[in-house]
Amino acid sequence: SSRMTRDKAFIQYHKKPQYLHIYYMLTQVCKKVFVSVNLTQTEKLASHIPYIVDENNARGPFNGILSAHLKFPEVSWFVMACDLPFIDQFHIDQLVNKRDPNKAATTYCSYDDKIAPLIAIWEPGTLLKANEKIFFNNNFSVINFLKNEDVERVYPKDEKTMMNVNTLDQYSTAKHVLQNFP
Repeated sequence: SSRMTRDKAFIQYHKKPQYLHIYYMLTQVCKKVFVSVNLTQTEKLASHIPYIVDENNARGPFNGILSAHLKFPEVSWFVMACDLPFIDQFHIDQLVNKRDPNKAATTYCSYDDKIAPLIAIWEPGTLLKANEKIFFNNNFSVINFLKNEDVERVYPKDEKTMMNVNTLDQYSTAKHVLQNFP
């Protein structure tokens, strides 16, 4: 959010804050959905939204993923970043339908095979392994971690689905593109 100069979870692309847009789509495929937050975000959430506060045992996105895993270590986690304005129900359903629980994760990939670990379903054993690695080395990324794992790769119908928005320029572009995005 520092490059965006505001909290990306509360930006509106679809007439509601992005965290709510994603939350409601995920409720269509998940038994329970939580929003990953830091302490300063809890009071900004809608009162009916369940959340898990980051435990700060890891850096970057692993912080939220592993905080959720520590709360419920026996479940798989559908991880969805809040900076994906083009994600839609079709692609969420596709990921669920292609899920392979025997793999480390089921993740979207670009056509040049770059994985998207923040549009992925992470299996419990994988998260246990990641948590153990974090304990010994708190300086590795979710992408590098999954690169070394056996993952189920899913390719989106449209690569715009995977476009994340991190800067004000990208935000302006995304708002413009969304006007013409099916």
